[in-house]
Amino acid sequence: MLFGFLFILIVVLWIVDAVETLIVVRRLGCGAELNPFARFLLKHNKEDFILFKLIDLVVVLTILYFLCIESEEMAMSLLVSFFAVYLFVVVHNFKVIKTLKNKKDYTKYK
Repeated sequence: MLFGFLFILIVVLWIVDAVETLIVVRRLGCGAELNPFARFLLKHNKEDFILFKLIDLVVVLTILYFLCIESEEMAMSLLVSFFAVYLFVVVHNFKVIKTLKNKKDYTKYK
């Protein structure tokens, strides 16, 4: 039950991260993205970035699913770790967006 709930939360956080990333990049440019591969995709084409995020999500969730079959405890540990990391990322992105809404000068983030 908890595994399924966290599984769904990971999907939601992943989607929120993608949307927040697009918002920040629209305002600050691709240089605001810290992940070099994601930055490359964003420079090339936003649709490629979304496709990458979806493939990334499917791969991670597939690994978690099959890992759960072998060792539910290990899968749960990994799932909690992913949840913590993506929660941190989403909160950080939210703070950046909130700051951007309150300031006219975006140079701090470029």
